[in-house]
Amino acid sequence: VYAVDESQSDFKGSLIATAATDSQAAITGLELPKPLTPPYLIEFVADEDTVDLTTGQAPVITVLKSVITQGMLDAETPVYATPLTSMAVDLAASEDNVSGAGVTPEAVDFEARLQNAAKRVTSTVGFGMDADVDIFGTPPLIDESTDTEDEQGRTVAYRAAVEALTAVVFRMSEESR
Repeated sequence: VYAVDESQSDFKGSLIATAATDSQAAITGLELPKPLTPPYLIEFVADEDTVDLTTGQAPVITVLKSVITQGMLDAETPVYATPLTSMAVDLAASEDNVSGAGVTPEAVDFEARLQNAAKRVTSTVGFGMDADVDIFGTPPLIDESTDTEDEQGRTVAYRAAVEALTAVVFRMSEESR
């Protein structure tokens, strides 16, 4: 977990904390120092023991990123990192995002840039996913928070987009060898 540093091209500021994930990809041992000063950038890096939960194989994408915002902490929203959240974080950090279509001059702070980037990622590589799916707040897997049909529908659409994008990345990787 890194502090967000908007002066850095990748938003990655100083290292705040480290942790691991368990066999079900749940974060274990993460302790953020007090007082909390979100937003934070969280990066998941696969090692030689990492296994994709869907395929049982080594992951196609070995680094995933997401964020932890004050709103997520207040709502106790679990943190999920997917290829879509990674793309949104990277897009938010890019200069193109500041001058991109639909960005107003006042929408250049981190969280505004991130939400704009998330909308652009969803509309571009969401594979038909509804624009109301929050890629930072919607679980990419059915869990205890997806207890209504509507929530489950958003999760299924999100998971389908994640799997489709991963398949595209895998195919591109195979073809470049």
